[in-house]
Amino acid sequence: MNLDYLRFTLHAEPVDEGKRVGHMPEPPSGLSRALTVPEVCALLRTTRVTVYNLIERGLLPAYKVGPYWRIDPEDLQQYRERGKQVGRGTEGFFKPNEHTSP
Repeated sequence: MNLDYLRFTLHAEPVDEGKRVGHMPEPPSGLSRALTVPEVCALLRTTRVTVYNLIERGLLPAYKVGPYWRIDPEDLQQYRERGKQVGRGTEGFFKPNEHTSP
């Protein structure tokens, strides 16, 4: 996942009943716009419960702004990369000698 794509795709303007109410300012240089839980849900194609569980278990770093969780795009990218590394191959998940009878 390209972080520039994320920044472009997820840059949004606040709306009120379909009307623009203001432009969200760009973050200072060196900082990226934090993602909301619904945005992360859309990117991972999963539910809010799953994202909250990932945060609670410490698998997806996040921080709170008031009552709302925010996730840095870089942390989401790292989570996805770790998932790709863990998901490769099936070694260690099932050893036939341990779970089957002769």
